Amino acid sequence: MTALNDDLHGEILIQQTVDGRTARRGLDQGRSVAVLIVDLSSTEDTLVVPVGQDDRVVSALVDTLRSAEVLQGRALVVHERNVAAGAPEAMRLTSSALVLGFLSVALISVGVGATARRVHRYARSILVVLLAAAGIGVAITLGWAPTLWLGTAFVMAAVLTWALEMLFGWKGFVIAAALCLTVVWPTALAVDPLFLPVWMQWGWHWSPTGSAIAAVTSAIAFGAAGLAHHALQMGAWMLSGVLALWLARRVPRQLDGMASVRRRSVGATVVVFLALALGAVALAPDAVIARPSTPPKPNRLSECTPIPDVDSVADLNRIARLPGTSDFAGADVGVDVGLGDGRTLWLFADTLRENAGMVRNSMLIADGRCLHAVVPEGGGAVIPNRPHTAVGYWPMSAVRISMPGYDLVPVWAQRVHQSGSGVFGFETLGPSVALFVVRPGDVPQLVAIKDLAPDLPDLGRPMWGSAAAIDGDWIYLYGSANRGDTLGFSVAVARIHIDDLLNPTAMQYWDGYDWSRAAGSAAEVIPGAGGTSQTFSVLHREDAWYAVSKQDEFLGSYLRVWVGESATGPFYEGPVLAILPSELEAGHLVYMVLAHPEVLPKDDSMVVSYSRNDVQIQHIIDDPRQYRPRFLRVWFP
Repeated sequence: MTALNDDLHGEILIQQTVDGRTARRGLDQGRSVAVLIVDLSSTEDTLVVPVGQDDRVVSALVDTLRSAEVLQGRALVVHERNVAAGAPEAMRLTSSALVLGFLSVALISVGVGATARRVHRYARSILVVLLAAAGIGVAITLGWAPTLWLGTAFVMAAVLTWALEMLFGWKGFVIAAALCLTVVWPTALAVDPLFLPVWMQWGWHWSPTGSAIAAVTSAIAFGAAGLAHHALQMGAWMLSGVLALWLARRVPRQLDGMASVRRRSVGATVVVFLALALGAVALAPDAVIARPSTPPKPNRLSECTPIPDVDSVADLNRIARLPGTSDFAGADVGVDVGLGDGRTLWLFADTLRENAGMVRNSMLIADGRCLHAVVPEGGGAVIPNRPHTAVGYWPMSAVRISMPGYDLVPVWAQRVHQSGSGVFGFETLGPSVALFVVRPGDVPQLVAIKDLAPDLPDLGRPMWGSAAAIDGDWIYLYGSANRGDTLGFSVAVARIHIDDLLNPTAMQYWDGYDWSRAAGSAAEVIPGAGGTSQTFSVLHREDAWYAVSKQDEFLGSYLRVWVGESATGPFYEGPVLAILPSELEAGHLVYMVLAHPEVLPKDDSMVVSYSRNDVQIQHIIDDPRQYRPRFLRVWFP
């Protein structure tokens, strides 16, 4: 939310959650400016603001939100909440690291003589012990990634202070304080950072302070990966300090005329180097996890495509052979979600549309009489590509969470981008979750997209959400991985509470014995040798859990089930339920077996689907009906 009024020059980032307690906790801990509680079961929403919040921030929020609520026929109520005062955790920790770096050099630089040297020696020893203890404490509390970046902030402040002191003496301390301690400006001025002038915010962002705070904030939220931009920004400052130190050693300490000139020359050289370095960083792509910069636009339903009554698998396959429409001609995947109003939502990956060519994903809704395509504005993908990029989303799994007055449908997808030509000319970059709200009888609307990990084209990293299953308030996410030494994919298990769908740091990983916060501890519950496809299904039936997949991806032939006693397995290889070979010589691919236990349910069997494709894309374009899932019924072991 930007430019709320003429005084508010900054930006307010909006994070969505399905749990009011989580939102209020963020307010209590000082991580949120305000909390908007949207209750879709009524027409009244509540804005919760902390007591003592800057009146201009509250006014800007209220005015903007009320104008938006009126357009939707809704009302806004404002409540104040007593919260403990405090700055965001990243700001507080980074401030401490920068101040310590500055003071450490100042302490060591002050004083001369034998007594001063002894004091410095003891002070350095005490400082090392205190820093080590603080680092261990932060690492235990927040993890090693934030600790590493806090240490980097400390070193950066120390190097800059030391370099400036060597060049300019006591004046260098003043310059260092201005660079490294700018974090106290808004506090000293009693001004909310959102109301700082644009030029000051720009300076803040590119200062050592802004660089360090951004890095620590990202590290706390996302871990060690995805911080290249901040690393380059902080590196530019540190390299400038090292360059200044190296050049300063060649300048005499006496302040005669020639030395002053040489020091000014050194200062100019360092400033030019810093400007070039920061300029190069500004032109480099930001590797931090990307998010959509614009809010999703409302979807609409296409015209009704009449469908016959569905009483058998044969009826499903007849529907799959119906003529295509301008909004849906052919697609693969086919994840289904039964909605609370009796309709069924279907999600597909690469989809042929006459009015938009190939889009990365699509959605259909079946109500028993009609099949409708869910069409975004412009006819593109229902989960839109990442803005200004060709990175799109392939749905893998979805569940329904019943809420008062609406269904919440999280859809886990893998991010992909084109890396070549043909059906295999793509790279997968990592998992994401897209959140849809579906009111009874209404059109599904996208409300959020969240990347669960940074971009990294590595199939050896678990693709969380390759399958998903909900059990009570927990959603179990299965991550498939392939390290290149097997045809099949290994499987690991994570879980997330329904209140934390958009918070990847809340994920817990099964290490074979217990749940852990460390993603690297996730244990295999299905091995890669003879393993699953990348995308598959997991379902809970009676006292057993079943993983359903085509073994060894499209190169295999067996539709197989793996059976476990719990969501965490371990899963044991069960019998072959069907034989579905690809016709490789003819270029026909059979892949991605998915289970549909809510479609035509029976006690002893279930409906499954498989996708079909052709290595010659033109064959699919010529006859898109070849590029649609097919259905069959298989029996439980």
